[in-house]
Amino acid sequence: MHVTQVQLDELYALLSAVKAGEVSDTEAIQCLSRSPHWVWAASDPITKLLLTIDVGDRTLAMAQWCIRWSRCWRQAVSRGS
Repeated sequence: MHVTQVQLDELYALLSAVKAGEVSDTEAIQCLSRSPHWVWAASDPITKLLLTIDVGDRTLAMAQWCIRWSRCWRQAVSRGS
């Protein structure tokens, strides 16, 4: 399998509550700004193959970690390991 792109997303469970109308946009923004727990997911946007998933802070360092891990995984797959 040849992966040429990676899509990186950070997710927080509160977003489903906003969509359901249980929490206002303003309340969600306040809560999100204080939350240390985010789910990070890196995937191939073409095949939707999940490359990396982890939980951590919403920081640049965490985003970079996910990208590095995805790169390692892609290299292993392209070698057929």
